[in-house]
Amino acid sequence: MWLRCCHIPEAGQLFLVMEKGDCDLHKILQNYRKDIPLYTLMQVWYQMVQCVHYIHEHGVIHLDLKPANFLMVKGRLKLIDFGIASNIAFDSTSIMKFSQAGTFNYISPEALIDTSSENSPAGSQPRIKMSKKSDIWSLGCILYLLLYKRTPFAHIKNIYTKVNVITNPNTAIEYPALPSYYPPMMLEMLKRCLQYDPKTRASTADLLQFPFDMVIPIGAGMAAAATTVTTTK
Repeated sequence: MWLRCCHIPEAGQLFLVMEKGDCDLHKILQNYRKDIPLYTLMQVWYQMVQCVHYIHEHGVIHLDLKPANFLMVKGRLKLIDFGIASNIAFDSTSIMKFSQAGTFNYISPEALIDTSSENSPAGSQPRIKMSKKSDIWSLGCILYLLLYKRTPFAHIKNIYTKVNVITNPNTAIEYPALPSYYPPMMLEMLKRCLQYDPKTRASTADLLQFPFDMVIPIGAGMAAAATTVTTTK
């Protein structure tokens, strides 16, 4: 996504011109009453993985991936809303957050777990360990929505019960049988994203190794729609 700015000091004015999106993925999915056609589903899923792969390669963890934060722009998905995103050091695999953040239907188990010890001072901030794999869980929740029209824990309405279920390592996620026109690799990718232990989850690089080209054309034209910022004076 490009952004241009123009500053006119003598007039005390600052103009921002941003790329206009067509519609976010959340609204797009609301238009589907039946299963999403395989070609469309694969296009959407591939572009989402590409977007997240791009930011991960540049040391950024989004921490709030959900359909509303993927914007369709001229047929291409772009990732937006980096309000709670964090940079991760090149020599590190995780970051420490001091408050819970994210959207409950897409939030990873570790994003809800305070790793502070019992010896921590009374009233001290929680310590929540997050990594790129936290985004992978969120991607898995979105893929679950694409395949089953709901997120894994959407049926649990009580927020405290939902937190307990998500953070329970013994929780078994249901994977109903998929229609025969969805290839088995869709379920395999889904299960690799929704692993309770972050270390066992796939990376975006792992996901991109799946044979998407069996269904959609892969090439320069399908490169990730990465967010860019352009400034002019």
